[in-house]
Amino acid sequence: MSQPQPQEQVNHPHPEPQAQRQRQVESLADAYLERLIAGETPDRQGFLAAHAELADLLSPRLELVELMHRVAREQRPAAGKSANAAAGERVLRVRCPHCGNGIQLVEPESTPSVASDR
Repeated sequence: MSQPQPQEQVNHPHPEPQAQRQRQVESLADAYLERLIAGETPDRQGFLAAHAELADLLSPRLELVELMHRVAREQRPAAGKSANAAAGERVLRVRCPHCGNGIQLVEPESTPSVASDR
């Protein structure tokens, strides 16, 4: 008969560190979206390099954020003010191309520049 072996410690992924990583990814994706809404063109590769420890989760999320933002911008002419929009805000509703869930994007309306008479 064989002797019972001491239990080896197996590295199981713990749910809490994974949940923490997911929260970090969500926070970074939100920051990236804010930059897009502000009219910036963030460097996705640079953003991923700055957060290399999360790049495996962050890369597909940023791709999705860019896609959703692009779709929302394309739908902008058809989008109007929503009853839920605060003054000076525009609410855009889109469907996630991956899961089909409805997504509501809220962004400040830009004020058109007034051409001066010369």
